[in-house]
Amino acid sequence: MLSKKTYLSTFGLVTFFLLSGCSSLKNNVAVTEPQDGDRARVRVVMSNSKNLYKGVRAYPNSTCVSLNVPGNGMVTNPMGMAGGFEKSLNGKTLGMPLDNTYQKNSKFVTAEFYAAAGQPITLAYTRPPVYETIRQDIISETKVVTKPACDIKKTLTPQSGQDYQIVFDEKNQCDFSSYQYDLKTGQATLNAITLPTAITCKK
Repeated sequence: MLSKKTYLSTFGLVTFFLLSGCSSLKNNVAVTEPQDGDRARVRVVMSNSKNLYKGVRAYPNSTCVSLNVPGNGMVTNPMGMAGGFEKSLNGKTLGMPLDNTYQKNSKFVTAEFYAAAGQPITLAYTRPPVYETIRQDIISETKVVTKPACDIKKTLTPQSGQDYQIVFDEKNQCDFSSYQYDLKTGQATLNAITLPTAITCKK
């Protein structure tokens, strides 16, 4: 039979995990897309990995990042987590021009979604540091950072009827690139564009 002290300790741990789970579930949503009106199509590309604590989150009609922004939610996350606990738009397509460099490459995750034209939308990619454990002897071990933390926040203000591709790549630890499709020639051509850096919203 559990002692009163053990029971209270166990109850406290269970309560903590339940509350933590509720907090996570509250934010476990995909980004809200506009259903009509002037819109643009955006493709997000992200390096795939087994790291569960990373992904791209979108903040509609905002130039800063906060979980209080209405409609904010995940766009992409690692494929290993997509079928598990966290919702996203992984694999969603809207008929944008194909890019075989990423879309048929298991090293990347892609998703296409609608964004309201003329309104800023901030995309944030986060990944904590990656550690490697080095055992010095039978008892001692040391954790060494093999990849520093990556935190990228960029704001896109799309134009109506246009297509965009946003790439978060870990080839060189923490890379970012953004493009707008030029369809005037009859062929899909990617033109590099520069996006301003966003910040965390002030409380």
